[in-house]
Order: sequence, then structure tokens, then C-alpha cells
Amino acid sequence: MKCFVIRPFSDTIHKEAGVEIKTSSKEWSYIYDNWIKKAVDNYKKTIIECACSKLVPGNFIKDIIKDLKESEIVIADLTGQRPNVFYELGIRHSLCLGTIIISQDKSEVPSDLNSYYCFEYKYTKIAHEYDDMYEKFENNLHSKIDNILENPARSDNPVSDFLDIKHYYSKKVFEKDKIDFNSTFGFFKYLVISVA
Repeated sequence: MKCFVIRPFSDTIHKEAGVEIKTSSKEWSYIYDNWIKKAVDNYKKTIIECACSKLVPGNFIKDIIKDLKESEIVIADLTGQRPNVFYELGIRHSLCLGTIIISQDKSEVPSDLNSYYCFEYKYTKIAHEYDDMYEKFENNLHSKIDNILENPARSDNPVSDFLDIKHYYSKKVFEKDKIDFNSTFGFFKYLVISVA
């Protein structure tokens, strides 16, 4: 199973209790490695391979779209309201379900997305606060992953809600059932012809 992470790569600024908080690009790499990826890797119920896009020169959007389509789970961190994150989230919502939205400031999450798989987390730069904050983050993330795996056809975005776009899990189940039916039908057809 694959999980793709949409996240900021450059410095961001967001507000916490009215105070501006700056998160550097280096910190974003730390948050990905030691919060998001670590929590996904620690998920015990199934093996989930976690990845995010690499900053490489050239046209890498093709690879991102492929990852957005082929990953069973996508985590989108909207902290700092980066345009690339919203753009990639929009693409994901138009393709399929299985998306978890996170942010260090839930007020940055558009109100029409708040009712879906979304939660706020508190990131800390203070070492002795890490364990408690990380544990809450991991528990929240695992709970959202559980929800997705237990309810794969449940809508998690306005596109699937309002345009009635069917989830690709459902499509895969249908295609598998169709293949199973065709195989079984072909086998019985073969039996009838052989007996006759």
C-alpha cells in the first residue's frame, strides 16, 4: 500500500494564537521525516510505503500526478497555505478518495474541507515536548488511516460529494468482480462445450 505526502518545501509562515510562526524548508524536511513518515511507518495494521515528491529540475508534475492517482492514501499538510499543496490536493480530490488533511493551524483549512478527514497538530521545536505532541499526532493520523481502510468508499472531499464521482477502490472492486465473473463464466462455457 502506498501513501503520498503533499507538503510545503519552502519556508512558510502561519499564525498560532495570533503570533506568526516561521517554519523553514529545513524544518519541513524534519517534519516529513520525523512526524509524518515516521507515523505512517509505525502503522501496525498493514505495511504502508510513505513517500513525497523529490525536488528535481524539470517537469516533475507528471510524476506527482502519477503518485496522487496511484497512492491509496494521500496526506496533505496545508500549513502555510502553499499554492503547490492546494493545487496537488485539488488534483487528488478530482482523481479519487483516501486523503487526510493536516495543518498546524486549522483556520488555514478552507471551511468546506473541515468536515472531512482533517486534523490540527502541534509541532514543537522543543526537544522535551516532542514525545507528547508526536504521540497525539501519530494517534490522530492512525485513526484517520483506520477510517479510510475501514470505509474505502466513504467520500472525503467535496468533488466526490457534489459530482458523485465514484471512488477508485469501488472501481477496482467492480473490475475484479468482472474479471472473476468472466473467468468463471469462461470456465463453465468451456465445461458445457466439452460435455456436449
